[in-house]
Amino acid sequence: MTVPQQSVNGHTSGTVIEGNPIINDAFAEPTRYWHFGSVTPEIRDGRRTAGYLAPSPDGQLKITDEVIPLEVVNDLRDRVRQWRADGYPGITTVTRDLFRHWFDDGRIASATRPFFCQQEAVETIVFLTEAPEQLKVGVNIPGSGEAYTRWAVKMATGTGKTMVMALVIVWSGLNRIANRQDTRFSDQILVVAPNLTVKDRLAGAGGLDPAHPESLYVDFDLIPPQFSGLLGQVKVQVSNWHVLAPKEDPKRSVVKRGRESDAAFCRRVLTDLAPTGRVLILNDEAHHAYRFPPSLSASGSDAEDLREATVWIDGLERIHRYRGILRATDLSATPMFPSIFKERAWTPFEWIVSDFALVDAIESGLVKIPRTPTDDDAGEAVPKYRNLWQHISSTLPKRSQAEDESHPLMDYLAEADGPLKQLAAAWEATFREWEAVGRRVPPVMIVIAHDTTVARLLEKHIAVLGE
Repeated sequence: MTVPQQSVNGHTSGTVIEGNPIINDAFAEPTRYWHFGSVTPEIRDGRRTAGYLAPSPDGQLKITDEVIPLEVVNDLRDRVRQWRADGYPGITTVTRDLFRHWFDDGRIASATRPFFCQQEAVETIVFLTEAPEQLKVGVNIPGSGEAYTRWAVKMATGTGKTMVMALVIVWSGLNRIANRQDTRFSDQILVVAPNLTVKDRLAGAGGLDPAHPESLYVDFDLIPPQFSGLLGQVKVQVSNWHVLAPKEDPKRSVVKRGRESDAAFCRRVLTDLAPTGRVLILNDEAHHAYRFPPSLSASGSDAEDLREATVWIDGLERIHRYRGILRATDLSATPMFPSIFKERAWTPFEWIVSDFALVDAIESGLVKIPRTPTDDDAGEAVPKYRNLWQHISSTLPKRSQAEDESHPLMDYLAEADGPLKQLAAAWEATFREWEAVGRRVPPVMIVIAHDTTVARLLEKHIAVLGE
């Protein structure tokens, strides 16, 4: 039995195999969703309401059907949907050219068209910036406590936040170049990363550096021909949050050494940007960037989280005082307050304007679907596969043994052999089903390992199984 996939925007993503969670087109707004309120999940028409589960008093998430709506997000979804249907009234000529280029369904075949979740995120930011004021009457986005505007975009991990940042950079930068008098835009962009690994990825091949020959703008053809060559005028700096930490002025004596001035701070930090002009901030993994009450104290890992958040937010505040921050766009899969906020623990940032949650991403075929082995006919009271790691971990060798090529692999992974074969068979069945309905992209089986030692063992073991 199959469930027909609805035609959206003139194309379909094929049929949906019974039991397959993918029920929507990745390039169009979701039109259906899985409802989990009964014993058997059922498909319902429409789009799932954006919201979150209320945390329990001890700060832990609880399983419940009660969803607290994200009112701002749901309101903006409706307004942006109508704005899109009306042809984006109020946008600049540059923005119109970019939208026509980016969101052309003819680009789907070349895999360069942004997914709908990316499109909606950018559209929401543009709507808040460019749409006529009468279309925004009643929109009330709560402040973040900063002297500048912050908007948060919530996107499930794996749905392409980097692409959204690239689209925002192109949109803001090219609009500023086209009209230097339009203060709604900036061609000076600072991208703040949560760690050096992410920073290197964002700045390297496939990243956000306009000067890189293999940037995201090139790989995904984000620049229409009429703007060819202009992106090089946009200044983009990708920095780790550590650079925002204060530094004492070395020119002063030891006795009179004082705090680094805001001007000196900006000269030291914003090395790749022009010396003047307001800065557009893109906070990647922005759940690390929040302001906390001065009376709040913490220890252990909480104290480190608070230190990072303080350095991040205080550093941006100094940039705003001296240079001016046009606005900050936060991107995160989990833009919510941590447990140390007590009554606000695990509640979302109030300034979220767009949300594409994990279940929505799974239903649109955008992220990996977790699978666990379930069939276990060993006859034990507690099925072995239910706590598989407990059985496998006891058989694992020490690191020195694991690197011994002569050690029999089956001594290590006998317990994993059955589950791996079961999941591999499920992959093969899915591959045949997808092939039968004409899906061009095959499914991928990804095995998550406990550490690199186990990963090497699994790689060898799976290679043996495949021979």
